[in-house]
Amino acid sequence: MDRKMFIFVFVYTDKFLLCTPDPPPDPSAEVSPHSLHQARVTLVNLTSCRSSWGEGLIRDSHLCAHPAAAVSCVGDAGAPLVCQKHGLYFLFGVVTWGSMHCDLNKPAVFSSIADVQLWITDTINDL
Repeated sequence: MDRKMFIFVFVYTDKFLLCTPDPPPDPSAEVSPHSLHQARVTLVNLTSCRSSWGEGLIRDSHLCAHPAAAVSCVGDAGAPLVCQKHGLYFLFGVVTWGSMHCDLNKPAVFSSIADVQLWITDTINDL
C-alpha cells in the first residue's frame, strides 16, 4: 500500500474540540500536549507489520503505518487516522497502540474503521 494518510491528535480545551488541520504544525516547534499535531504517514502491509511486532499481536482488523515516532507514542491511543480525498477527510483508523519507547523501527498500530463500520452505522441509526 502506498496511500498517504494523516494522523491528528485532537485536544480538548475548556470550550471545544480542536480539530482543524490548518495550518500544518511547524516540525521544528516544541511538542506540546495542548495543541493539535499531525503527521503524514504511509500504510504498511500486515505481513511487514507482523514481522515487526510478532505473529500473535497483529490481527486482520488492524492497520499499520510508518513513521511510527510521528504517529503514536504514549498518550496517543484513540487518535484518528484520516485520509484526505476531494478536500474531505475520511476516518480510516484509530490509534490502538505503538511502541512503549516510541521506537522508530516499529509501525504504529490502528484499529480499522472498516472492520466496525456496520456497528457504527447501526449504533448511529439507533440514536
